[in-house]
Amino acid sequence: MAKRVLSIEIGARSTKLSEVSYIKGTPNVHKCVSIPTPQGAVEDGYIRDKNMFATVLRQALADANIKTREVIFTVNSTKVANREVLIPAVKEQTIKSIVMNQATEYFPIDISEYTISYYILSRVSNGKDKQIKLLVLAAPVNLIRGYYGLADALEMQVESIDYIGNSYFQIAKKQVGQGVSIAVHINENSSIINIIENESLMLQRIIPYGANGVIEAVQKHSTFKVTTSEEAVSLLCREKIINHQFDLAKEDGVTYAVASEGYEKIMKEARAREDVTQAFKFVVSNVIRVLDYFSSKNPEKKISFIHLSGIGSRFMGVAQLFHNELGLDAKKMEDLFSIRFDKNALANPAESSEFLACIGACVKPIGFEIHDDKMKAGNRGTTKGVMLGASACMILTTGLILVSVFANIGYAAKKRQLENDIASRSSVEVIYNEYNKVLADYNTLAGVYDSTRNANENLDKLIGELEEKLPKAVSVTALSITDTNVSLTITLDKTITVAKLLMQLQQIDCLDKISIDSTNTSDVDDGPATVSIIVNAVYTQDAFDKLVDTDSGSVDNEATGAETTEQSDNTEVSAE
Repeated sequence: MAKRVLSIEIGARSTKLSEVSYIKGTPNVHKCVSIPTPQGAVEDGYIRDKNMFATVLRQALADANIKTREVIFTVNSTKVANREVLIPAVKEQTIKSIVMNQATEYFPIDISEYTISYYILSRVSNGKDKQIKLLVLAAPVNLIRGYYGLADALEMQVESIDYIGNSYFQIAKKQVGQGVSIAVHINENSSIINIIENESLMLQRIIPYGANGVIEAVQKHSTFKVTTSEEAVSLLCREKIINHQFDLAKEDGVTYAVASEGYEKIMKEARAREDVTQAFKFVVSNVIRVLDYFSSKNPEKKISFIHLSGIGSRFMGVAQLFHNELGLDAKKMEDLFSIRFDKNALANPAESSEFLACIGACVKPIGFEIHDDKMKAGNRGTTKGVMLGASACMILTTGLILVSVFANIGYAAKKRQLENDIASRSSVEVIYNEYNKVLADYNTLAGVYDSTRNANENLDKLIGELEEKLPKAVSVTALSITDTNVSLTITLDKTITVAKLLMQLQQIDCLDKISIDSTNTSDVDDGPATVSIIVNAVYTQDAFDKLVDTDSGSVDNEATGAETTEQSDNTEVSAE
């Protein structure tokens, strides 16, 4: 890429612009500009107000005297899904077809709504088995289309659209040297964590925590006397506000503070500094989590250095904080390798590491693509093309209006016909409403009737089965029954075993879970001995349903030989 291109990285608070030419593997940076991102113009990477944003960008480009018309965007959004995959070692030109064919297996989403791309993490070799480790990305088409729309509003040509993880890696791999190192790029609202071995990306994670929490903590405390985020950043870069560790008790100077005059003021400042330091805890704890994960998968690989970049790396005390909490030597990426900066390319050379991703997008962008010919054609159009397009649109619009007029006439006639049909069948609605009313009344009465019925309505059926199934030498002296339970007091002589009695009772369909509650034996001089037992049982559900469904008009009134003394929801029957 010998020609100059404009690279744009859009952040939550600021937007970075870099004019870059890429010659023989080394980016040559001509201009770097950072401007505040217009409020409401961007949300999680989505361009919400392209016209307002384009106006701000045009002014910034004019102020910086940047006239390049080809643009590369690097996308930073939580809506971009990613997945690490392994594929067989193939030629690079074959990788794309493999990824596209397997995309539906990588992501459980509607692929038609996403654009798929990838970049190589590393090449893996286990003996003769060689593989390529990829990071496959899926970006919503609507997200990518927004950048084409912004370029169209700027009257620029989209050269490519990159992903911020790849943009950062292309530069970071040149900064960390040989061996295994971790590079952390602390942006405003996110941080990129890369573990790199000999310029191969072993692991990458993007976490939704960055410097914004620290900046907001400084603004919140009146101790620091700042109101804007720019003032907060300036203060963090020139004064030691961030402690060297999260545990305030270990921080140097606390004892001195307690013994000093103006104790309240000093302690208020100490608490404010602790609050600001704690705002970095989300970033540090996530870096530790990534390190632990990598170490568990690669116990033989030892990491000794952590390289910091981005706006958060410029805050005084940050490198020492990472060193104390992680136990690794922490370095800031200040003297950047393999990048050439023109004189006066940066207003403040200390900000160079903030532009790593912006510059890296020009090295080897992954190229999110959308197959939208109208969008691409509009992005390539000149003023003449726009005029021709406008004329064509006017002709097309006129034709569509005429078609719509004739279509509306036909729809109006169809509407009148349907209305007439509805009016001619209006009596059906009256019949239908009457039917619903009668059906509701019937269901109400049926419900009331069913609630008054129980199994005891057919008690004579149970007594009939007892007479039929029990031996003649057995007497049921008492019967106690509810709508679900039955208790029988039975007298029998010793010539009939209790076991045989139970077998006979089990043949009665109405009864289940039959058990003997108590047994009493009586001996008499002038006759055989008798046994009195109490048997408990319950109605079976099937039998209960059959009894309830039985028509009350079919009740058999034949004599049972038993005298009924009481019958209710809790009925007692005495039989001899």
